[in-house]
This record gives sequence, structure tokens and C-alpha cells, in this order.
Amino acid sequence: MDSTATRIMNADGEVAAALSVVVSSGSVDLHTLRPAVIAAGLAVSRGLGRQPSAGVWRGGG
Repeated sequence: MDSTATRIMNADGEVAAALSVVVSSGSVDLHTLRPAVIAAGLAVSRGLGRQPSAGVWRGGG
């Protein structure tokens, strides 16, 4: 199994939850799936009142 995930943030800028997508190994290129997962996480965060700053943090490594 392969997965990708993103954080869901509340109006105070705290991590409130996570959104993860799990797929069968090799069935999907995670590099193509990741932007959609991040966009969904941002949308949910906005629904919780989060006003994100410019840019998206993509993690280390």
C-alpha cells in the first residue's frame, strides 16, 4: 500500500486533523495525487476558518 497525507488546520492555526489517501502499491503515481490531497486539505481547513498564508509547505526531505 502507498499513501499520501496532509494536515487539516483550524482557525487558530493548530493541526486539527489529517487527510490521508491510501492506494494499492503501484496503482497511482503519488506525485500526481499529492496536489489534489493538499488542495482538499486546504479546502477543509478554510471551512474550519483557517486563513492560510501565501505558499504551501511541502515538508522536509
